Amino acid sequence: MLRTCFSCLFLMVFSLSAMAADGDSKQKVEGIASEYAASFNKQDGAGIAALFATGGIHVNPAGPRSDIAEFYQGAFKAGFDHEEITVDQAWPIGSDMALAIGGYRISGKNQSGAPIETGGIWTATYVTEGGKLKIRLLSAMPKPRASEVGGASPCSIPPRASARGFDDVYGRISRQRCTLRTIKPSRCRRRSPAPGSRSVRR
Repeated sequence: MLRTCFSCLFLMVFSLSAMAADGDSKQKVEGIASEYAASFNKQDGAGIAALFATGGIHVNPAGPRSDIAEFYQGAFKAGFDHEEITVDQAWPIGSDMALAIGGYRISGKNQSGAPIETGGIWTATYVTEGGKLKIRLLSAMPKPRASEVGGASPCSIPPRASARGFDDVYGRISRQRCTLRTIKPSRCRRRSPAPGSRSVRR
């Protein structure tokens, strides 16, 4: 009986410790996310790059990027100037690493003054470097557009405002799908010989 009580107490203490660690990790990640958005809104690519650990990588549908500051300068040139970031969950990995997942929304105006916007889900791995938690790997996955979810052809979607910046990164795949032509089943059927003609066997 006494052993059972001690076991229950141990489990309670362990669970509370784990919950406290999760909460602490989320607070730290939220702090990084806040700095990230603030630097983006100031169009400070170098400030965003400083939040990454040495050799940090940003992964998007176009592939991995290690030139973080240059990547975001392309976004700023495209007209994006505001970002909102949410942290949904965060988990500690040992004492010096963490994982997190959340959402993002980026907006602005193109050179013509038309509004532009994109958003999606992000995941990140953090490591401790120089006594601070920093981003080692950040993956951004844009959400599909409503017309794509409904089954409409991606070709019916107008292109984004610019061919550079985030449009070049996130919109390239959708535009490439528009270059693929669908072969109609009727074209694949063997034609019947015309009346009076003789079929040649090979």
